[in-house]
Amino acid sequence: MLDRIKYKLHIWVILLAILILPRQLYADYVLPYPSLMPGHKLYRLMEITDRLKGIYSWGNITSFKYRLRQADKYLVEGKTLFEYKQYLLAVRSLDKSDHEVTLLIPALRKAETEGKNISAQLQVVFSAMDKHSQVLSDISITVPAEFVWRDEFKDSVRLDLDRILENSMKLRIHVASEAAKLR
Repeated sequence: MLDRIKYKLHIWVILLAILILPRQLYADYVLPYPSLMPGHKLYRLMEITDRLKGIYSWGNITSFKYRLRQADKYLVEGKTLFEYKQYLLAVRSLDKSDHEVTLLIPALRKAETEGKNISAQLQVVFSAMDKHSQVLSDISITVPAEFVWRDEFKDSVRLDLDRILENSMKLRIHVASEAAKLR
């Protein structure tokens, strides 16, 4: 009986120690949940508010954070559209993500020339570009190499999805290598 009480007491002490003692958690880079998709009646309004947020993103670090959020958002949007085989819209979203990614390093360079510590942002760039590359790699496995988008009212559009995804992955690798030069 006494052994049983000691055993329960030990369990409670261990549980209490686990809950109370500080610990450090490591999380992978997390992409946002998909927001409104093209075709939704509020999508244009969301794009307008995003542009306004961009105008009010003063400072290099704030601009960097805004651009990264936009790149993440458009990547997730593209991923979702690829999953639903909406390839033309997916490629447009991926182009938007690529554009935002190209603006990350100039913002960090400018911050560095102003003497700001950008080491935390560089770590975020490495994690984000790694996550982006993983997502793009996963997409490239599931989509066809080429696709002809036939619109009812417009001319057909040939999409070289392999090349498009490869270029997006190369861009992310390039951005990560440029970030490494800033260290």
